[in-house]
Amino acid sequence: MADAIKLMKKELGDKTPLIGFAGSPFTLASYLIEGGGSKEYEHIKTMLYSRPDLLQELLDLLGDQVLDYLKMQVAAGVDAVQLFDTWGGILHPADYEKHVLPVVRRIMDGLKDSGVPRIYFLKGSAPYNHLVSTLDVECFGVDWTQDLTRAITELPGRCVQGNLDPLVLYGTHEQVRSRALEICRKGEKAPGHVFNLGHGILPHAPIPAVETLVRTVQEFRRGH
Repeated sequence: MADAIKLMKKELGDKTPLIGFAGSPFTLASYLIEGGGSKEYEHIKTMLYSRPDLLQELLDLLGDQVLDYLKMQVAAGVDAVQLFDTWGGILHPADYEKHVLPVVRRIMDGLKDSGVPRIYFLKGSAPYNHLVSTLDVECFGVDWTQDLTRAITELPGRCVQGNLDPLVLYGTHEQVRSRALEICRKGEKAPGHVFNLGHGILPHAPIPAVETLVRTVQEFRRGH
């Protein structure tokens, strides 16, 4: 992995930042326990409610590994690191605060002196904004289920990343362009804004729509 990062940095040069990446401990634990994706989250929640001590032990172990993994990426030359929490938002906020937030905080605090910006993305984060805002990070990823203006208000003083619905790319080029411009304009109110989809791009997203999106965002940036 470190060798791959060094090769990518060599190709990208100094003009294009490279963001390091890791899944959060809770998201990794969810895939481990469920064995894949899930609609009901039956197994991970059964462990949460029946063996919270065991779940916490697993989260702490994964937290150590994720922190080491991101430190390795920083040492290899990434320009920022992102902790990606796709499944953290399936919990009651009290359970998130008790089991997920502490290990996320430990990872981010462990990267504080790394010299690179830290990004935390929690899918479905709107009910948790008051909790994640307590994290010591430079940037928050925002999914498409909350208005970017709300996120900027409830995550004060931080950069934001996001937050176009990935399925907008299946709409018309006019829709792609108008939605992207709306997000760009709202992002100007934040201390910093990294335009992004509100979650991962889908495998069959139409390439012409992606090209329209990239061109729209680049033209907006050049105009400012």
